[in-house]
Amino acid sequence: MKAPKSITIIRRKLGKHRAHGQAHDDGTIEIDERLTGLAKLQILIHEWLHVFEWALPEEVVDKMSRKLALFLHKNGARLVEKGDRLLPPP
Repeated sequence: MKAPKSITIIRRKLGKHRAHGQAHDDGTIEIDERLTGLAKLQILIHEWLHVFEWALPEEVVDKMSRKLALFLHKNGARLVEKGDRLLPPP
């Protein structure tokens, strides 16, 4: 399956789905709006991996997202809700 050109993030309560996040093949990621901090970072990474690598087993995606979230967090990465952006390409 071809990766989408862009990703849309939808923040809403996902309790009735018994999920912290969900990825869809159209590039939409749903994340539970109640998540914060490291847990939110982990789930964003987790669902992003699903969108770009559908063939990866759930166990691999879970392990990779946990390790990457911890690595980034231990090295000072934090989520900023508004006004944050990447630098333009060189």
